[in-house]
Amino acid sequence: MTPTLRVGLAALSSCLALLVACGGGSSTSVPPPPNTGGGGTGGTGTGGGTTFPATVSKLTDTGVPASRCFAAGNTTSFVSCTSPEALALNAQQDGMVGRDVAYPDSSDGFLGFNYTKLDANGAALPAFATTWSCVKDNITGLTWEVKTTDGGLRDWTKTYTNYGDNRLGDASTFVTAVNAVGLCGALDWRLPTAEELQSIVDYAGVNPAIDTTFFPNTPASNYFWSSSPVVGGPSYAWLVDFNGGYVGNVIRGGTVAVRLVR
Repeated sequence: MTPTLRVGLAALSSCLALLVACGGGSSTSVPPPPNTGGGGTGGTGTGGGTTFPATVSKLTDTGVPASRCFAAGNTTSFVSCTSPEALALNAQQDGMVGRDVAYPDSSDGFLGFNYTKLDANGAALPAFATTWSCVKDNITGLTWEVKTTDGGLRDWTKTYTNYGDNRLGDASTFVTAVNAVGLCGALDWRLPTAEELQSIVDYAGVNPAIDTTFFPNTPASNYFWSSSPVVGGPSYAWLVDFNGGYVGNVIRGGTVAVRLVR
């Protein structure tokens, strides 16, 4: 999307609710610590009113295509984003601008998303590869874990708590285990922030709201933990629902899915 400033989850949610352009290029945000424990870049993930320095990061687009715009007087269905009715309502709707419009090449990710498959050692693979272990987002520079269905360490059915203290069944122990095996040749895997998780949400998709060509074995209607703490509520953490990309928070003792990043 065209460069624009977005601050925190609230701004992103507001933009999505109005279906207007809300990212691309650079953004200024105030993130929580990048990790709740085990490996990665550290951080306690407990928050509680601590002020963290602002950072600048690149944003992906949302996956909303040019066929999904609103029109004045029409609240029941989408119309083409090039139609006079859509333009009359708002000429900056999500499906009218951004990478999804400028670079709609789905061979490397749906519409404006741009991914590269990586093998178990971290080497790049062609998009048509049928076996891969990680995915690099070429827009944000982040590399993501890919889930498996083999019942092993990264099986898609596994869920975790989010205390960050390496107790049995916690996401922090999963982080430690993945770093121990050097997934995709890396030793700095960590829990993503809520904003990082949102960067791979396909907001035009549902059940799951992600590009399954690159992220297979993603459980539909399932939440994924982030490292983002709830300010003023250290017993809670933010998570992202990959049913539709919604953001919420829950007590850290709840068990939900995890997808690691680096």
